[in-house]
Amino acid sequence: MKWLLLIMLPSIVFAGEFKPIKVDQKKGYDLVKSEKCDIHISFGSYGSGTPFKVKKKIDSHLQESNSIKEAYSWYWGKEGEHDYCLVLKDESQIKEMFNDLKMFIPEHSKKGYTQLKAKGNLKWSTTWPK
Repeated sequence: MKWLLLIMLPSIVFAGEFKPIKVDQKKGYDLVKSEKCDIHISFGSYGSGTPFKVKKKIDSHLQESNSIKEAYSWYWGKEGEHDYCLVLKDESQIKEMFNDLKMFIPEHSKKGYTQLKAKGNLKWSTTWPK
């Protein structure tokens, strides 16, 4: 029984974790520039780190999604700033996925910002509180 638990433990620990393909910064920018990304998510910082709670909610939603064909991630900052490029199985799902992700991103935040862009000129971004 101990061996069974040891074999199963890694799958239990990592269940539900969103793991996009890691690429370098140049490749990430090339993906965005070439408009390969159906959805582009950027987690930025105002100088105090990225919005971890927002990222965690988004990661959970993406892990449960059946709409994603490919996902890429790259880091570009010193405080954990990074981006996701999502390619969906069907372009007709872009607006629905955008609206689903938008629900997790606050309008204002002092912790860090999250930018969401999608094909069809869809945009949403966190701003500093007024």
